[in-house]
Amino acid sequence: MRNLFRIYSLVLFAAFALATFGYSTSAQAQWQEYTSADGDYAFSMPAKPQEQRQDGTHYNLPSQSLLYVAKTSSIPFLFAGRTKYHNDANVPVRGELQANADNFSKAVNGKLISQRFFTWTNVGGATYEAHESTIEAERGSFRQLYVIDGKTVYGVIAGPKSSANEAEIDRFFGTLRIIKR
Repeated sequence: MRNLFRIYSLVLFAAFALATFGYSTSAQAQWQEYTSADGDYAFSMPAKPQEQRQDGTHYNLPSQSLLYVAKTSSIPFLFAGRTKYHNDANVPVRGELQANADNFSKAVNGKLISQRFFTWTNVGGATYEAHESTIEAERGSFRQLYVIDGKTVYGVIAGPKSSANEAEIDRFFGTLRIIKR
């Protein structure tokens, strides 16, 4: 059995955020790019996200997560985040990517209905191992993407998906950018 404490810290925060976020009735804002407070990644959203930092323990070593959550009237849940594992952590690439997908699915009482491992290409051409999936849950269908760069996992999640917001979700996923310094 997997040690649930070693799994990406975003799962608990994301599940909490999903449970507390209702549908927004305000008009949709302009899309804006946001860069994480540490400058490691960027993404665009049509609403200003709330930031949360979390310290955790993964692989029996300290880890740090930096998470952003927002909502709009058309997409009730938008999430972008990253977890940096300790330099000495032995992070199994595919196992880590799959565990993130499985655990978010469990957090929303959902079922993975499609998934794939693939090579994700960042702006500028650098490539990374990635996992993308769709979850069907009581609240609807959610899309998630996890990208791993050494000891850091980046993730974006959006939903519930509908024919009315699918293009916006595609746009959100297309804006994830890892920043190499």
